[in-house]
Amino acid sequence: MVQFFTMMISCMTAGYLSLQPLSIKQMLVYSLVLPFAACSMWMEYSWFYVLTIEVLFFLLYFRCRIRTYACMLTLRFLLSFTWIVFYRGGIHNFQYFFPLRSPLSLFVIECIVLVLLYRKWNYWLGRLRYVYECRIPQISKTAWMKGYLDSGNMLASDDIAVIFIDEHYQTYFEKERIHYVIMNTMGGDAPVMCYEGMIQIRGFEMKKVLVCCRENLRLPMHCQILLNVNLWLG
Repeated sequence: MVQFFTMMISCMTAGYLSLQPLSIKQMLVYSLVLPFAACSMWMEYSWFYVLTIEVLFFLLYFRCRIRTYACMLTLRFLLSFTWIVFYRGGIHNFQYFFPLRSPLSLFVIECIVLVLLYRKWNYWLGRLRYVYECRIPQISKTAWMKGYLDSGNMLASDDIAVIFIDEHYQTYFEKERIHYVIMNTMGGDAPVMCYEGMIQIRGFEMKKVLVCCRENLRLPMHCQILLNVNLWLG
């Protein structure tokens, strides 16, 4: 269980830092299978079988996420050696095993960290990078665009985040339902016209958004979409 939580924390943190996270299901499968295999195999050359399983997971989940995998391994072994320093124990089949008489505080600490990662820290870790790959089905079902996160953009209507995109994309949304959202500006409150739409940030689920098309929208690093903080908080 300790190693399961350690691997989940490492996978989540690495995914958010590299902007290439695994799905929750993938992280659960990976974090359950490896520690279970390590606990089950005590025969000669068991390390080889565990390493084979690790390679299979790499080919299945991480071959397109090299940065995520490298960061995850680094965090995983740093955490494991940290537990050795504080709780002793040892490494078997590349997994950390802690003494049975150790206090349960390690479980509590890891549970708290995991919940915070899932509920809140994912947003703050994601903010370390401001450019995200996004896909808007109304524009293209396959092409990925560059979105820029503006921490000041928290505009929403009925808990639906508002994103901004250049006016020349407006023709893609002409058949969508129109909403008017009140936006606070330096000149006072003003209604802005938005279209119903969907957006997927790479590694995250598709979400419903309101799309506001603005004239001459200029964003850093040649981004096409101005993202909304609520896409992470919701």
